[in-house]
Formats: sequence, C-alpha cells, structure tokens
Amino acid sequence: MRFKLTLFLFSSILFLNNCEKIESDIPQNEYAIYNALFIKITESEEVEIDSINIAIVDSTSLRNDLILNNEYISELEEEWDTELTKDLINDFRIKNTSRYFIQDYFKTDLKYQLIVTNEIDKIFDNSFSWLVIEERFPNVRSILRFSRVGLNTQKNKALLFMSISCGALCGTSTLLYFEKIDNKWELTNEKMFSVS
Repeated sequence: MRFKLTLFLFSSILFLNNCEKIESDIPQNEYAIYNALFIKITESEEVEIDSINIAIVDSTSLRNDLILNNEYISELEEEWDTELTKDLINDFRIKNTSRYFIQDYFKTDLKYQLIVTNEIDKIFDNSFSWLVIEERFPNVRSILRFSRVGLNTQKNKALLFMSISCGALCGTSTLLYFEKIDNKWELTNEKMFSVS
C-alpha cells in the first residue's frame, strides 16, 4: 500500500512538472503578431533577407528578471506616450507563467528553422556554445526566443518579449508593443531590455 501511494505521488509530481513547462500550443491569433514583427524586420533597409538565417526556439520563454511592476509600467507608458491597460498586462503575465510550444506558422521571407528547446538549452550550458551552434547549425546566424503575446480585451493592443542571440557576446532582448491599425498589426513601440 505504501509503495502504491509513493508511486502515485511521484507520478503526480512528474505530471505536474511537465504541465508547468509546456501546456499547449499557441493560438493562431498570436502568430499574427509574430508575423507582423517579421514584416517589420524584412521592410528594414538594414536587413538583407537572403543573408539572414535564423533559428527560432520551439517553446516560449521570458527572462526571469523582466518584472512588469507598476513602476516599470509607468516608465513605459511615459516613454511610449500610451496607456498599458491592466487587461493587457495581466494577459501577458498569465500567459508567460509557463512555456508553450511554438509551431511553424510563420509567414516570412527570412530563412529560418525551429530548434528544440531542450537541445538549445543543453548547448548554452556549454562554455563554447557558439562553437557548438556553428558546428551543428552552420547556416544559423541568430537565435530568436519569443514570449507568448499578451493581448488586451479588445484584441487591438499586444505585448511581446523577444530575445536574439547572435554570438558569444552578441545579443539583445526587447519588449515590443503592437497596435492594430486599419485591421493590421503594427509595431509602434519598443524598449530594449538588455544588449551585449
């Protein structure tokens, strides 16, 4: 009896841990924001589409030290000259308490591939991570990680966190704000969180 109880508790803990890591797929409406970001990137005169080859990590992530407290939100509102409503912030927070699978629903002219989260995490545990990446993924020049997209109730404002790794001492992480204008998602504000 005691063994069965121990086995049940152990199985339950394993199940709950797995649920916390990856709950489900991301709804299609959030890919519209990811794709709006790719459109913005490809429209940039600084980007040569043919020379870019990126890897997108296949589950969402958010920096542990990105804390959207009232003080930080007020700073963003002042800097962006816009109101970040509670429903938008709450949706962003709730969706980013767990990891979610990212599917290949991207519409972009950029060359990209999805990389399994566990594989890339193991690589970055290595001291020579970018040497391993260059060996395993010779065409990849940047690795993108996305958060889930926070949406307001009206589904016309969105928040997205993105980080880009482009080398051992090369990378940025940015909080992005989108608005739906004339039924099209537009990147209207961004805040660089870190750069290296």
